[in-house]
Amino acid sequence: MAYSNEILKSFLDGTLPEDEARAIETTLETDVELGDRIMALDTFAAPVRAIMESIPSQERIERLQGELLQKTAPVSANYSGWGWQKIAAGIAFGIIAGWSANTLSTPEPNKPSWRMEVANYQALYVPETVAHINNTPDMLGQQFARASSAVNLELSENELNATGGLQLARAQVLGFSGKALVQIAYKDSKGMPIALCIIAKPNIAPKDSTKFEVLQGMHSATWETATHQFLLIGNAQSEDIQSWSSDLQKVFKGA
Repeated sequence: MAYSNEILKSFLDGTLPEDEARAIETTLETDVELGDRIMALDTFAAPVRAIMESIPSQERIERLQGELLQKTAPVSANYSGWGWQKIAAGIAFGIIAGWSANTLSTPEPNKPSWRMEVANYQALYVPETVAHINNTPDMLGQQFARASSAVNLELSENELNATGGLQLARAQVLGFSGKALVQIAYKDSKGMPIALCIIAKPNIAPKDSTKFEVLQGMHSATWETATHQFLLIGNAQSEDIQSWSSDLQKVFKGA
């Protein structure tokens, strides 16, 4: 049966008779296109799409679960008023549960969640973000002193500014899950922002290899020492990221 947008909106609004609402829900079990139409009409679908389009961290999973519970609470005894929201929430919870079972129960040391958070943050950067940054040597010195103290790692401004093709812009202290996270911002020859992020890790044997991958559409390189993890990321060619990461690893060799 073909349903008009008016009928589907009534279904979402809770004004459709119960028998008609149940008929739509039955159709949804086999009609993918109908489900797409309903999701396009329903503003509640946004958090569901967000779950489908990203891999959430554990903190985000808990937040999304709370939001979904609030959004799916029935506002009245009218079944059709929240039937589709229950279906959408079921989809979302299913995705969350499946992702949690396959990923959170078997964490991958090479893919700590802080890397995805950094990628999400870096994805907001555009050339204008760093174009105006023009710190004096004294200001940079103060920034690097704070950053070094925050992650308990000697950060040599001169050595970090010697990476070929990159211009040092600033160093700032951020945070992730109660731990300090240092972001050292660069500009490449085209003015594109490139970030080197550093976070402390348990004092265990480091991985020997560097991991190159695309995060949020940006090329990145991840490596670690016995005490820290490093992520270089930005909108640059993969060969540039590889070259810069090689230079930077020499700076932190033995750290």
